[in-house]
Amino acid sequence: MKVLGKCMDAKTYRVQTIREALDLIREELGPNASLLHCRRIRRPGVRGWITGGTDLEVVASVQNDVPSRLPGEALKWLPPDTQAAYGARIFSGSVKSASSSGNFEAADPERSSTTLGHLNSLRRGLGLAGVDSQIADGLIDQISKNIGDQGFANSEWGFRQIARKISETIPLGGELHCQEGVSHWVALVGECGVGKTSVVAKLATAYSGNLKQSVALVKIESSSDRRIPDTALDEFAELMKIPVFRVDSTNAMQKSAPQLTEKFDLVLMDTPGIESREMPSMTAIQEILNIAKPDEVQWVVPAYTKPHRLGQSASDMAALKPTGLILTHLDETFALHHLWPALQEIAWPVNYLTHGTRVPEDLTVADAKSMERWLHRSLSAAVESEAAPTRNNEAIYVA
Repeated sequence: MKVLGKCMDAKTYRVQTIREALDLIREELGPNASLLHCRRIRRPGVRGWITGGTDLEVVASVQNDVPSRLPGEALKWLPPDTQAAYGARIFSGSVKSASSSGNFEAADPERSSTTLGHLNSLRRGLGLAGVDSQIADGLIDQISKNIGDQGFANSEWGFRQIARKISETIPLGGELHCQEGVSHWVALVGECGVGKTSVVAKLATAYSGNLKQSVALVKIESSSDRRIPDTALDEFAELMKIPVFRVDSTNAMQKSAPQLTEKFDLVLMDTPGIESREMPSMTAIQEILNIAKPDEVQWVVPAYTKPHRLGQSASDMAALKPTGLILTHLDETFALHHLWPALQEIAWPVNYLTHGTRVPEDLTVADAKSMERWLHRSLSAAVESEAAPTRNNEAIYVA
């Protein structure tokens, strides 16, 4: 809550809910105060992602002797399920109300009490899952607007609704944007150990097998790669009969690019692991990508990445001009929901999700349905476990 100031005898508050406003007015201005004005205003920062970017601005006065607009204004901002529970407080006289317009018909008290209990349980659950309290309140306010006359039976429904709300705010890009008859180049970039080679294998299998496209793999090698050969990619390529081209310089890339473009529908480029402090590595990759001119640059990010770390890495990776993200290792974390504000902020669309070692079964297109399902799993499992994932609860939440 913020008290924005006074103008003559009026006092202005910026709050999240009308309930908070009523409590503040009663406490600071007394029982004879009048509520003069309510309006929605633009909300800054993370909270705006949840409610469409608004706060409730309330103006109250203890001196103006005018009929209060409280009933019409207050009910306008209250979710239906809370009107009955808070109706008595609104019309109790603790804040001046108009008698002429207050024919408020209460909802079923038993239903309202039950629903409020589930909402409070859901709010506690979000706290256990590590969701910021202000963000949790905004999410609760949003889903409470969708509750019908019958309420809801348990918090499981609530978690699904919250997962849906969160998924709606995350940019999604869908599949690779391949066009028939045109060679499509995709570079995968990211830090060491995030699963780039595994993603290359999954994409290559999906497109060469299911979609019947001709696929080539380009392994961009650093000096350390030449010292320690990556045999996993070679073994996979041999098994799938997919050619691998190794490139260690801009000259080599310039020579290989024309024949690759002529022969293959899809060219997947596996780049060396990048550490944010290792700028020579970043520069070398950038120079080769400038020659190859890939149609897409997919940034591979493990889903267990800390939100602040994701933001820092995004600044480093911006030099490579990513067009989208691939989230990996979803089966190893219950913290996907923590990444949501950072994903929304950096604004690069999520294209794929990976959640296991099977090729290509554990690669999923990041559409609204799949994102909602994994967010629901993340929230529910975080509440139930409050610990590291185990085989037992993995089996419950991985569909």
